[in-house]
Amino acid sequence: MWKRAESDTSVPDAANKAEIFAQRYAKILEDLKKDPASHGNPLDILLLCRLREQVLKELGFRDIFKKVK
Repeated sequence: MWKRAESDTSVPDAANKAEIFAQRYAKILEDLKKDPASHGNPLDILLLCRLREQVLKELGFRDIFKKVK
């Protein structure tokens, strides 16, 4: 997933931001492994997608999957 973010030409410094994304999302996943309720909602695929999108948007990414849609 971070490879898609890394290649997003619409985001300045995409490679660096993609690395930050990978670190932040990995931390979220580790938190969820330790405590599945750590982010409030029941752990499901929708929560994982929402958390992923939240981190991507915080870093300036809009739609890293646009090229494959």
